[in-house]
Amino acid sequence: MKLTLQHYEILSLISGFLITFVFGSLYTLGTITPYIASYIHYEDDPSIYAVDVSILYPTYMVSQVFGIVLSMYFFSYERNFLQKIIGFKLLCFMGVYGMVICVFVTSFFKSYAAFIFFYGVLFGFLVGFCYLIPVLNCYEYLPHKKGTYWFKN
Repeated sequence: MKLTLQHYEILSLISGFLITFVFGSLYTLGTITPYIASYIHYEDDPSIYAVDVSILYPTYMVSQVFGIVLSMYFFSYERNFLQKIIGFKLLCFMGVYGMVICVFVTSFFKSYAAFIFFYGVLFGFLVGFCYLIPVLNCYEYLPHKKGTYWFKN
């Protein structure tokens, strides 16, 4: 079955929603931070408290901004060489798979520094790097319905 433009529109909206749903994990940090702090406090470093783990949110946000800036550089229409060489599908797959690996690997860490690096820096950077892919994909397949796909997580 050959996919029509309408199929691509629907697939772009669904995939964009699912990807931004994954990006929404940022908002769970306020809920899990006390548990992360108590786990690290018990397992690795008794001097770590919830106040110390609160650096995770700003680290995540700064890394996300760097990822967005880098993705704007790579995905801009003047220099869209990554899109031409690899394609959005593979780039998005690698980014989301990298995020899954970061969360999975982080669940085994007992070290405060490793947790901040993998969940704060690396995960935040990957979210920022993949943030524009659903928007650009919908922009390509829904050029006359720009307000339809501008959903926020």
